[in-house]
Amino acid sequence: MINKSVPENGNHSRFLILSACLLLLLSFGYRSSFGLFVKPITAANGWGREVISVALALQNLFWGIFAVFAGGMADRFGNVKVIVAGTILYALGIMLMSGVDNPWMLNVSAGLLVGAGVAGTSFGIVFLGHQIGSFIGVWLGGWLYDTSGSYTAVWWLSVVLGIMAAIVHWPIQERPVGRFAPQKI
Repeated sequence: MINKSVPENGNHSRFLILSACLLLLLSFGYRSSFGLFVKPITAANGWGREVISVALALQNLFWGIFAVFAGGMADRFGNVKVIVAGTILYALGIMLMSGVDNPWMLNVSAGLLVGAGVAGTSFGIVFLGHQIGSFIGVWLGGWLYDTSGSYTAVWWLSVVLGIMAAIVHWPIQERPVGRFAPQKI
């Protein structure tokens, strides 16, 4: 008898790839739009550019730190749980960023929470979404900024990021892989 793995459903695989592209499009796209909000956030609070620069530097630092843990947690608990947690942290960070009035809160929201959120949403094989998201996210952030102002724009970006958890969780079910995959005899 020869053991063979159960073949993947082609439609499910395509949907997974599309979901991953959309996830990365939103995750990196919004992150790329942060430059649009430097001037309004610093001007509204009377800060210099160094205040938001520190928060964005912390974001990169936390992204790197949490990426290691996100990968390990994905191996232990599954990708979906880590991605959903990452999207929630990301959305919370951006939502809190929409009303910051002190540098400490900016460091927590745009630095710690967004950094952890990006780490939880940015692993995978479909990095084309990253490139497209970098373009679309900046365009969308600019359009929202022009039509509704900086704080409302950041708030709306957080709402759409919150939807990412549903996009990832609803259609995807964890499937066993490797030696734990269903075998056909």
